[in-house]
Amino acid sequence: MNQFIRIEEVATMIGVSRRTLERMVATGSFIKPIKLTARTLGWEKTMLEEYLKERQACAQQ
Repeated sequence: MNQFIRIEEVATMIGVSRRTLERMVATGSFIKPIKLTARTLGWEKTMLEEYLKERQACAQQ
């Protein structure tokens, strides 16, 4: 079963505020969340880990 990480934890993981994360999603500079319930968004843990690895690889080049 997939694990999902909610917006507050994702924002903390990448070092931005919740509002900044929302703006990043809106502009397409961050992966889109999955709607878990009518009022809850989450990111699949494996997708988030892949995104962070890609960003880290780009930063090292």
